[in-house]
This record gives sequence, C-alpha cells and structure tokens, in this order.
Amino acid sequence: MSRLSHLCLACLALSAGALAQPRERTYDLQHVAYRLKFDEVARTFDAQVTNTISPLADGTRSVWFDSQGLQIKGATANGAPATIRVEGNRLVVMFGKAYNKGEKIEVAVRYSGRPTGGLYFVHERDAWPARSSMVYSKGEPEYNRQ
Repeated sequence: MSRLSHLCLACLALSAGALAQPRERTYDLQHVAYRLKFDEVARTFDAQVTNTISPLADGTRSVWFDSQGLQIKGATANGAPATIRVEGNRLVVMFGKAYNKGEKIEVAVRYSGRPTGGLYFVHERDAWPARSSMVYSKGEPEYNRQ
C-alpha cells in the first residue's frame, strides 16, 4: 500500500473518531412525539417535539438537545414554562425545579426552520406522474442537520 493510501486512511480514521465522540448521558429518552406543519410555498416548517425523558441523577435542573439551524420559539417541562438558551448547536432547557432520578419529564419544544438539505418540498407541477405536491425527508447523516 502506498504512503498516500496510508495517509488517506489515517485521515479518515481521525475524522471518523472526531465525529463519534461519546456524549455525556444525563437522561433516558423514553418517547418522542412530533407535530409538524409545512408551508410548501415558503419551504418552511413549524414544529413541536415532545421528548419524554427520565433523569439518570437526582437534582436534574436542565437538559440539552441538538439544535442546528432552528428558530426556537419556547419550551415547557411537564406543562410548565421552561427557560431556554442556545449554546452553539445545542438547545439547553432549564426547568423551574429539580427532578430526581426516575421521574418522568415531558419536555416540549416549539421551533421552526427553513431546511437547506434533508427535507425536500416538491411542487405539484414537478411531481410526476402523481401531480400532487409532497414533502419528504432523506435521512442520510450528512443531510439531517441542514
């Protein structure tokens, strides 16, 4: 094998390792429910996701979720308003109280977005043979965060 091949393999291994860093796990995700509304003309969406979680430690006052390129409108925890803060590509949801290990928390987040990839809007004039508009997603990892 050539030196260039070894270098390419080493670079791929390093980049894959950087992407697959372990995350600190602070809660057990038990259920996810989405409510989505699409605006096909504007190519945008409004959504609410409700994550049912259970903390892994006593005294849990906040959790975080991935949030790249979304406009966060608000959040609740078990129906009570929660404070939100965006830190880079993370949404931090801060509760008004501490939850203990094993308690269930329904964290609902309202958000909107204008995807640049991963979610596709097809106008009826471009849909063949059905001639009906549609919205579809492509779940490839490189598109899911666009």
